[in-house]
Amino acid sequence: MKPYPHIDIEPNTESQKNPEFGNNQSRDYETQECPQTERGDRVGSKPLPHAKSLPLQVSQVSCRRYFQIAVLITAREIDQQYEWTAHELAGRRQGLEQSVIDVVKYNKDVASLSAKDATLITFGRALFREHRVSSELWESMVNQFGRQRTVQLMMIMGEYFKAGFMMNAVDQHLPPGREALLPPLKR
Repeated sequence: MKPYPHIDIEPNTESQKNPEFGNNQSRDYETQECPQTERGDRVGSKPLPHAKSLPLQVSQVSCRRYFQIAVLITAREIDQQYEWTAHELAGRRQGLEQSVIDVVKYNKDVASLSAKDATLITFGRALFREHRVSSELWESMVNQFGRQRTVQLMMIMGEYFKAGFMMNAVDQHLPPGREALLPPLKR
């Protein structure tokens, strides 16, 4: 097994900066548009409604689509109904396809998804289930998202794990009248 590469989440030279941001590397989530997916769909560039309440690094992920997928993976893996229900609805509003949501929700195989979606879901599942990822999976994430975004996606999963962990501890229920959208986790 190859060792993990060094993770530099704060590039300090031009050669270390992510080329997809260009020379004026924008680090502000709210001004970056979501890149087109392999299928050509676009989600938009409006900020997440609660992005200001998240740690700065977490709120900087440039695409709401992957933010929502990361949160849904976390909610599914810890069986967190409150977060799942909120973020399935938010993901749908932001253009996340039901087919992607269902792969996470029902623990389906990722083969039918785009390479980027499949890699992120596989990565998140490995982190939560095995508590590590292979060097090959890490390399695939970095190739698909870049080092900075890979770290940001892990931070999102960590932040939502922390919140979900606490909500599970106090048996947080959905608001009255809100339909539960996450079926129980089958182990």
